[in-house]
Amino acid sequence: MGGSSNLYRLDKLAAQGNVVVVSVNYRLGAFGFMPHAALEDGAHHNGNYGLEDQRMAMAWVQRNIAAFGGDPGKVTIAGESAGAGSVCMHLASGDKVKVMFQQAIVQSAGCLQPMKTVTEAQVVGQSLAAALGCKGSDRELAQCLRSQPVEAILDTQGQYADQHPEDFIPFAPVTGTPAQPNATLPRSVRQAIEQQQFLQIPLMIGGTRHEISLYVGYFWQAAKAGKGMALDASHFPAWLKHFYGAEKVEAIQKHYTPSQGWAKEADVAQTLGRLLSDFTPGIGINNCLYLHTSDALRRYFSAVGKALPIYQFEFADEGAPVLGVGIAQPYPDFVMGSVHSTELNYLFPNLSNTQKIDAPDLSPQSGTLADQMVAQWAQFVHTGNPNRAGLPAWPAYAGPSSVMLLAPGASGVYDADKQHQCSAFWQQHFQMP
Repeated sequence: MGGSSNLYRLDKLAAQGNVVVVSVNYRLGAFGFMPHAALEDGAHHNGNYGLEDQRMAMAWVQRNIAAFGGDPGKVTIAGESAGAGSVCMHLASGDKVKVMFQQAIVQSAGCLQPMKTVTEAQVVGQSLAAALGCKGSDRELAQCLRSQPVEAILDTQGQYADQHPEDFIPFAPVTGTPAQPNATLPRSVRQAIEQQQFLQIPLMIGGTRHEISLYVGYFWQAAKAGKGMALDASHFPAWLKHFYGAEKVEAIQKHYTPSQGWAKEADVAQTLGRLLSDFTPGIGINNCLYLHTSDALRRYFSAVGKALPIYQFEFADEGAPVLGVGIAQPYPDFVMGSVHSTELNYLFPNLSNTQKIDAPDLSPQSGTLADQMVAQWAQFVHTGNPNRAGLPAWPAYAGPSSVMLLAPGASGVYDADKQHQCSAFWQQHFQMP
C-alpha cells in the first residue's frame, strides 16, 4: 500500500559494488493488487497489475541496460518485504520471465506462504466497489471504479485495511486456478515447485532476526493511543490466541514466558516480538519459514538435477537504527532489535522511509558491516556467489546450520534453527506450509 523508488539512495551499492542499480515504481494497493471481475481485461491479469508493471520494467532493462554499461544476460532481481514477495511470484512464473533475469535476492519473505486465489481475493474488490457506491453490470462497475478520484480510492482502501485487521496484507499478488485463470501468475510457489516451473537459478534468501518486533512496536503505539489491546502480562495469552489460535496458547506461553516471570512490562512486548519473529503461521515474515523455504528449494534443485546454490543469511545488528526510521514517535519502551527492513539502511544509506533520506549515519561498527554486505551483495550479482577474498566465508545453504550471520564483529556461519527453535519447538506444534 505504500512505498516509492525515491526513498532509496542507490549510489553506495552502485559505486562500491560496481553494478548498475535500477529501482522502479509500480502500482500499489487497490490500483496494483485488487481483483474484481469487472476489471478483467481479457488477458487474465486480473489483480496482478503491479506485477505486470514490474515485468514491463524488467523488459525495459533487457532492451536498454547495455546503454548504461550493464549486461542484459546478467541481471539479478531483488526485493525486500513486499518486494521480496514479488520476487517469489516472478520465480514461480517459469517461462514467462526466465529470459528477464538470471539470479534473485529475496529479503524478508517466505516464498512458501499460502496465497489467495483470484476468486478468494475478489471479496476485497467487491467490498471497495460497494464502499465507493459502484454497482450494476460489469461494464457499469468498471466505468464507475475507473471514474473515481485517486483520493477516494486511497481513502477507501485505507478504511478496508483498518476494518479488516485479520487480513494482514489485503492488497497482494493472487494466483490463478483452472476455473479462474491468471496469465500473470498461473500458479502458487508450491505448485510451481511441484510442476517444475519454479525458476532454477542461484538465490540469496534471508531476513532480520527480530522481524515482527517492528509491528509489535505499532501495536504498542496503538495501545498507548487507546486503539488496541495492551502489551502486558495479563494480555499476553490474548495476543498469542490472536496469532496462533486458542489451542496453542498454553504451550507457547509456557515455552516463552521467563521462568522468573516478567521483570517489567516492556519485557512482554519484547518477548512477543521475538516469538512472532521466530514463527507466525499467518504471516510470511518469519525466520522458520525462511529456513523451510530454502530447505524445500534445495530439495527441488536436487530433484531436477541442478547443483544450484542458495545463500542464506540472517541480519542481526542490535545497533541497527529503528527509532525515527522504521517507526515514528511515540517510541516504544522495549528493546526492538534488528526489526523488519533495518538491513536496508546498510545497502541504501540514510534510509528514513521519507523522501528526505535523512536518517543518521550508521555507527562505525555498523558501517563496517554495511561495507561488507554491499561487497557480498555485489559479488553475488557479479558471479552468483557472495564469496571473494577478504570477506567472511559464506557456504552454500546445506541446512539451517549453514546460515550467514550478519552482525558487527560476528559475521560467520551459525545455526539459525537453534536460534529460532524451529525444530525444537515450532515444528512440534505447527505444520509448515
